[in-house]
Amino acid sequence: MTDDSSPNPRGGSPRRTPPIPFLVLAGVVVAVTILFYQVIRPLALPLFLAAVIALLAHPLHARLTDRLGGRASLSAGIITLLILLVLVGPLGTAVGMAVSELRSVVEHFREGLAAGEDWRVLVAQDLDPRLADAIGRVERLIPLDADELREKALTIGAEGGEVLYRRSLGLLGSLPGLVLGLVMFLIALFFFLRDGSQMILGWEELTPMNAEHDRLIRGEFARVCRGVVLGTLAAAVAQGVLLGLGLFAIDLIAGTGIGRWTFLLSLLTVAFSMVPFLGAAAIWAPTALLMFSEGHPAAAVVLAVYGAVVVSLSDNLVKVLVIGETAGMHPLLVFVSVFGGIQLVGFLGIFVGPIVAAVLFTLLRILRREIVSLNRPASGRGLDRPEAG
Repeated sequence: MTDDSSPNPRGGSPRRTPPIPFLVLAGVVVAVTILFYQVIRPLALPLFLAAVIALLAHPLHARLTDRLGGRASLSAGIITLLILLVLVGPLGTAVGMAVSELRSVVEHFREGLAAGEDWRVLVAQDLDPRLADAIGRVERLIPLDADELREKALTIGAEGGEVLYRRSLGLLGSLPGLVLGLVMFLIALFFFLRDGSQMILGWEELTPMNAEHDRLIRGEFARVCRGVVLGTLAAAVAQGVLLGLGLFAIDLIAGTGIGRWTFLLSLLTVAFSMVPFLGAAAIWAPTALLMFSEGHPAAAVVLAVYGAVVVSLSDNLVKVLVIGETAGMHPLLVFVSVFGGIQLVGFLGIFVGPIVAAVLFTLLRILRREIVSLNRPASGRGLDRPEAG
């Protein structure tokens, strides 16, 4: 029978060899963990978002629970319902109206072009008449063959209608998955809010990691998540203010008449800046087209350049600075991790990239601390020097 605690030939504490059953158990745990990840992978995104939202809403949940006499379930249900209304209400209404309007316009263009109507008449009917005037100016500057243009417009209209139809069918096909993801998000959010503390205690009992180390990693996760949210809000406000200042200056110099809409356009910029894949360009680009159609081409070009170079690029700069300041990370590291995360997983890379970077450096600090503590007895306590801060 082999003695696992045989003395070390070089002296010191006895060396233990991991028994075979332990290695088998560790291998089974790794295999089942991989299998479990494959099971939850389709729902990883809703679960991750629910964890982030629950983390951010935890202070509100705690205060509301105190107001409701300790009824954590009721508090979690109220917050979940509010988040559902915020997510589904405006988004569903806007998407439905946009798809319906776009499809009606495409169908009307297809029918009108097939019947031989002038495309400019169709533009004047379905769109703003000022856009038709702008197109007329372009046509006077650049000679266009009306018959050739009509053929191309008819082809584009037909293809656009078919693409829209296919995309609509694809959206309907993915609707069950979207609904399932939303339901999973809401269920997970409710339980994360209600039972978050118990889940953390249960995780600490299951994980082989030191409890102090686990708390350090969770603290980094929470800090980065708060930094991303604060950075997104700060970047949205900054873009709204910058666009408002730009519109005010352009109206003051060129007299475009857009000045009376500056405050409203600034508020819309703040809102759209937080929408993925739209951003502030959803406001300044149509505003520049409107200026061009109303006979202010120079002001339109200035606004387009200002919006692309100053307003939209300020989003990345402000996010990097705020996330770095909140999470205690160097701005270059934040910049690389954010854009690398976006390239890897899309919009969620704004969260995933900084979280992975912060957790990695936290693990490296923990590993260094453990290595130092292991080497300290061998080197002698009398020779130890305090670590540099």
